Amino acid sequence: MSDESVVSGIISASALQQYVDVFTPIVDEGRVHFGDDGIYTGVVDSANVAMQEAELSRNAFEAYDSPGAATIGVSFNRLDEVLDVADSGALVHFGVNMETRKLELQFDGVEQDVATIDPDAIRQEPDQPDVDLPNMAALTQAQLDQAIEVADLNSDHIEVVGATDGSVTFVGSGDIDEGRVVFEDADLSFAEVNEDTSSLFSLEYVTELHDPVPKGVEVELWFGEEFPMKWHWKSEDGALTVDASLAPRIRSD
Repeated sequence: MSDESVVSGIISASALQQYVDVFTPIVDEGRVHFGDDGIYTGVVDSANVAMQEAELSRNAFEAYDSPGAATIGVSFNRLDEVLDVADSGALVHFGVNMETRKLELQFDGVEQDVATIDPDAIRQEPDQPDVDLPNMAALTQAQLDQAIEVADLNSDHIEVVGATDGSVTFVGSGDIDEGRVVFEDADLSFAEVNEDTSSLFSLEYVTELHDPVPKGVEVELWFGEEFPMKWHWKSEDGALTVDASLAPRIRSD
């Protein structure tokens, strides 16, 4: 690493890849904030429909040195291409060189410099909607995957229905056919459904939020009646925390 690096560290390629994977489905670029506790990024797609934010705590790093706060802009698509070269078990040594405006990466004998982007040229981070949602359910990645697959057989939208008996139903309704996946209270590790609610979402966006979720991970969904749906999940032994929100498709009677 260069002596001019203001931030440096060592992290597994798989952990860094998971971080990048959170953002690539909805944006090309974003700000990465380096602080004492780790790194943070928040983004919103160009249509203001989906928001993603992720924090990778310093517990995810083999080594991490950030003497002061620093922010850079990065192309997540470019980082994805670079990390695709690395073995998932490789350790990535990185440094942020503010003089050359480069993110310096080393792994498996590879030395790769990636140009950073002026943070002021990147869209401002969004604020997560401050709404009090009445219902919450914890579903596994596999359960969400099944719900998305069934909805995709029938529609380009997916309806999320909560019932006060504790069940959560995902519905895909087409012009002719309809498919639904019902998770009873006993099927879920946790559910608190206080109101009967229904909200309709773009299946494309739901899929994009779901794609980065690793297998075996549990996702907390918070939802209501035609309100944004919030997602929360963790991986890397809790070192990676992801929060998302998705605006509903408002139906006219």
